[in-house]
Parts: sequence; C-alpha cells; structure tokens
Amino acid sequence: MKFTIYVNQQKAVDLGIKSINQAHIFDLLTGLSTWAETQIIDGDVFYWVSRQKISEELQLLNLKPDTVYRHLKALSEIQLIEYTKLGVKDCVRLTEKGKSYYVGNKSEQGKPTMSEIDPSFTPNSDLNPSKLGNRSEIHSDLNPTYTTTNNIKLPVISKNKRARTEPTEEEVNQFQTEKGLNLSGFFDYYESNGWMVGKNKMKKWKASARGWSNRQATFGGQRKKNIQDENNEAFDQARVLLFGSKS
Repeated sequence: MKFTIYVNQQKAVDLGIKSINQAHIFDLLTGLSTWAETQIIDGDVFYWVSRQKISEELQLLNLKPDTVYRHLKALSEIQLIEYTKLGVKDCVRLTEKGKSYYVGNKSEQGKPTMSEIDPSFTPNSDLNPSKLGNRSEIHSDLNPTYTTTNNIKLPVISKNKRARTEPTEEEVNQFQTEKGLNLSGFFDYYESNGWMVGKNKMKKWKASARGWSNRQATFGGQRKKNIQDENNEAFDQARVLLFGSKS
C-alpha cells in the first residue's frame, strides 16, 4: 500500500484531469519505474500496471478494477499516458505532457527531497527513466524497510539518570557551608514530603533553604529562651519546697 498519497491539484486541473481519484491514479503512475514491471513493446519501454495492484496501492479510494481501467483510458484520452495491451496486461508509459506534471511547481513542495511527493527528484522515476534498475528504486514508500526511514535510532534515556531537580544532601550541605546557613533538618524534612511547599512543588530550593535558616535563627533562639525560663521556674519551685522561699 502506498503510505502517502499526494496530488498537485493546480497542475492536475491544468492537464485536464477530471476527478480526485483519477488524479491519485495518475500521481501513482508518475513513479511507475519504482513499482511496476518493465515491458518492452516495439522497442519502447512500457510498464505493466495491474489494475488490482493500483487498487491495493490506493486502498482508501476503494477502486474496482473496472473503475481503474476507465481512469486509465481517460488519462490516455487526455494524452497524459500511452496505454496499450500486451496480451491481458495493461501497459502504460508517460507522455511528454504527462512528464510535465510537476514541472514549474516544485516551489510548492518546499525543499526538494527524493520521495514520492516529487518523483522528478527521484533518481529512478518515470519522469527520469535514465537510471532503470538503480538501487535507488528501494528508496520509496513502496519499500518502507529502507534503513533511513525505518531504522532511525532514538535516544535512550538511562533509567539511572536523575530525573528530579531537587538537591542532593551533599548539595545542601555544600550550600550551607558556603553561605554560613543553619540548614539542620532541611534536607530530611523536604525529602520526606516530596519537596512540596504546601500544595505546590518547590521551585527554588536555595531560596527555601535561606528561609529555613532565617526561621532557625528566629525560632531557635526563642526555643532556647523558653527552655531557660522553664528551667528557672522549676529551680524556683524547688527552692520554695526546700527552704520555703525563693531567696
């Protein structure tokens, strides 16, 4: 099956093609030498275009063999192909008019590539039949096993590669030393909660680390004062019990 179907609509209309199905059949015929069997008739090169083969290549068009035959005859009548019979075989070759299908319209294709979209650039197409039998015949959608399209190696992402953006414990310790911060408990706390700040993922851990250090300085000093006050009060109570007075 032809993987990609394409029609140069403006050129097809200019050449007298009457329908979209007829245009797709003719577009397929412009690459005859890449898929059809060569037949020599009276010294001229023709190609055997099996009606069933055309139906299979253009599967979405749901063409019957008799419909394919009528389109071949129509393309012959508007002088885009030469059509003849060799026994029971339908044999076709492009006329000079047929070979003009893409001429003057390459700019519509963008950068030229060796593909079925513009067979005039293919080293072995019916628009350039000088290299029949060249190995370049396999470079087409009719042979998708060609290595440049089917065996592209994608980058492998290592399972061991660190996918997270959070710091390591070593990075936290280094930052603490460099900036003279108090980050006691910082890594363990955020590592345990998935580096979340409330309901949001932490975006800038260094900024959070500075805030942690500031809170340690503020609330750490207050905790020390509270502990000292509690110790003093307990001492006073003990003195009252022992001596009946704080003095």
